[in-house]
Amino acid sequence: MKSPTDKVEENLIRRKDLMVSDNLRRQVPEGSKKKDTLETFDGAFNVQDMEQYVKKLGIIEWLGGSEEERTKDRNLAALQRLLIRPRALVRPVGNRDLTTVLLNGKITVTMPICFSPSAFQMYAHADGETATAKGCGKAGALMTLSAWSNKPLEQVKKESGCENMWMNVYIFKHRDRITQLVRRAENAGYNAIVVSVDIPILSRRKGSSFYKEVGKFIEAAHFPASDPQFKDLLAGDPDATWNDFAEICKMTTLPVIAKGIMSAEDAREALKHGASAIFVSNHGGRQLDGAPSTIEVLAEVVREVNGSCDVYVDGGFRSGMDVFKGLALGAKAVFLGRPAFYGLAYNGSDGVQKVLEIMSEQLSRTMALSGCAKLSDITPDRVMTAAFL
Repeated sequence: MKSPTDKVEENLIRRKDLMVSDNLRRQVPEGSKKKDTLETFDGAFNVQDMEQYVKKLGIIEWLGGSEEERTKDRNLAALQRLLIRPRALVRPVGNRDLTTVLLNGKITVTMPICFSPSAFQMYAHADGETATAKGCGKAGALMTLSAWSNKPLEQVKKESGCENMWMNVYIFKHRDRITQLVRRAENAGYNAIVVSVDIPILSRRKGSSFYKEVGKFIEAAHFPASDPQFKDLLAGDPDATWNDFAEICKMTTLPVIAKGIMSAEDAREALKHGASAIFVSNHGGRQLDGAPSTIEVLAEVVREVNGSCDVYVDGGFRSGMDVFKGLALGAKAVFLGRPAFYGLAYNGSDGVQKVLEIMSEQLSRTMALSGCAKLSDITPDRVMTAAFL
């Protein structure tokens, strides 16, 4: 078995500016004469097929879950146990509208499918986060930029042309670093601040050694390895409380979203301390292993919020059918993490746009087949849990 270092040396080419792969190892399968693009690749029928292809590129392993990966796998399994009820002749469904209004009317997007913050995207493609944002912009979707992006937040916003972008921060031990990122996001035209509240310490994740090797080649734009506070910034402050979250809410006029909520109790605290929206997330199964899936706690959180603000969710969503399930249980929008990497690694901004197109088309077809013409028609009675006699 090749070491992580060997894999990095195979996958990345040294450059003076940043060391990234020029061709992303897009080899055509032996014996095939087809041009290797998303449109012609055999089997690229859905996002799962794209994932299988990207696995061949060797850049998936560092996206592993924490510890035994039980929560990572549970995210996927729980969504599969939730079934969609077909409905016939309920209403005309020839025209379906996926337009979504977020943050109490502040933002309008073409679909309820958005991107979660994901770090180090230049490992998937030389254009990194800029390409992801371009793909979102072309699809009319929304992207959340990770605090640990390879591209500076100003550059991503300016070069991508993406209208709707949110900025992610942690509750860093060094509070001045939060202020700096928030001010930069405000000045660059970001729409909201997304605070990851679920990282008091970093978990032990599969593929983390590979991640460290990648970090030797591609630095984080906002926190370079030469930063004297670098190690302190890898996670949040383990001694932080909701009062610290409230201080972030007070430092900006932008909406502040609490990401990493997995219980009604925490949703209540987030709202009490100034959150403008609640983001149900278990970090893609990359923090506490053994936690429930996000779809299992979504309804609980929605009940607690009781319409006072938007509730968003991520974790294991891989299709428009999965998105439908999240919407049925009360999410205003469903966010994607790993699928952004699949599209980005495959074909840059065009691949990202294709992921969004595939999933939005799946969602639209699912709506028609379940008797829904608009998003408000997607109600809890449209889904059921699997039960076998």
